[in-house]
Amino acid sequence: MEQETQAPLPVQDAEPLTTAPEAEDAIVPDDAAGLENGSGQTAAAEGEAPSGEAEAKPDSAAASALVPPEPGETPDAADAAAPAQSPNAEAAPEGPDADKRYQNKYAAQYRAELDLMPEGMEKNYLLDRVFPQMKYYSDSSRVCKKMYHRLTILCLIFNGLVPFLILLEDVAYVGPFMKYLVAALSSAAGILTAVLALKKHRELWVQYRLCLEQLKRTVNMYFMNAGEFANLTDDPEKRKQALFTVCENISIGEHNQWAALEQKDDKKEDK
Repeated sequence: MEQETQAPLPVQDAEPLTTAPEAEDAIVPDDAAGLENGSGQTAAAEGEAPSGEAEAKPDSAAASALVPPEPGETPDAADAAAPAQSPNAEAAPEGPDADKRYQNKYAAQYRAELDLMPEGMEKNYLLDRVFPQMKYYSDSSRVCKKMYHRLTILCLIFNGLVPFLILLEDVAYVGPFMKYLVAALSSAAGILTAVLALKKHRELWVQYRLCLEQLKRTVNMYFMNAGEFANLTDDPEKRKQALFTVCENISIGEHNQWAALEQKDDKKEDK
């Protein structure tokens, strides 16, 4: 009896391993989630700040309001003691540049010497008294000079035209108009002459100019330690008194000359 041979059983193909349904719902790391959601959602997530962090940074104004005032100080007084300043506010200039007295042209001329001087009576006297007085003499002298030249030139022109216009009176086509013109020019010349005599522009021009030059000389001698200040370098008190005396004598001399001019006019009127 032949032994029956059994055919081998067919080998079944192995089934592929499948992930469990729970594996699909597994927690995905934050980095992988950001990549799956796309670059737009990731950038949006990075731009947003956590709500807790925003609440952790209070406003500066609210923080200052939470600071309690000092003992014995009311809240209003504390606010007034520390006024708020704008960040764009510029600091006020300090030092000699902030002093308006240096805007005087004579103070600016002696700026180097003034910077070397200590703060005191002498420096304040020069800045508050001497240099403003020099500027007054300079401006007044300039005004009187211009007025004297203008009025004098007008007088010369009017007086020079009068004889020439008188000769034209006999011309037929001129008519009587020339007589009125000659009279007007003669009157104007007389008025201008009276104004020159009354205002004394020439005398004041010379007087103001003389005082200005005397003050310039005094200031130069003072800074150069020459003249009446040569032997006073070792005695600051006497040097200061000499400066005051010389400058005030110049101003008083100008006033005395002005008074003498007025008295001279009064004597002429009495005669």
